[in-house]
Amino acid sequence: MDLMACLHGAVAFDATDPDQARRVLEGCLAALLDPMLWLWAALLTLLCSGIGALIGWWKGRTIYGLVWATVLGPIGWIVIALARSERHACARCGGANREFTATCRHCGAPLRPPAAEPPPRGG
Repeated sequence: MDLMACLHGAVAFDATDPDQARRVLEGCLAALLDPMLWLWAALLTLLCSGIGALIGWWKGRTIYGLVWATVLGPIGWIVIALARSERHACARCGGANREFTATCRHCGAPLRPPAAEPPPRGG
């Protein structure tokens, strides 16, 4: 019994027939344990995760996109697409750069101020 037959059996269910209830339950259980169903579910989850990670990478939030797309599927794509970008604008040219980039990939200007040296320890 495939999944559609299981759903049809649940719709046309006669509550007074215990044998029909057992057959529908066994058929639905067999349909849910079908390895092909789980293979498709796994492949669709991987596809959704990959697309979410790609959208997240574009926004500068790869892990965020991966998690939301894995949990919510295509709805996660919308969540990450509408999320705030983590790319930082260059002060000189305004180009978008990743979070931990030291220089602008568009004009080469330094993005972080040079680190101040710690004060010398007195001794």
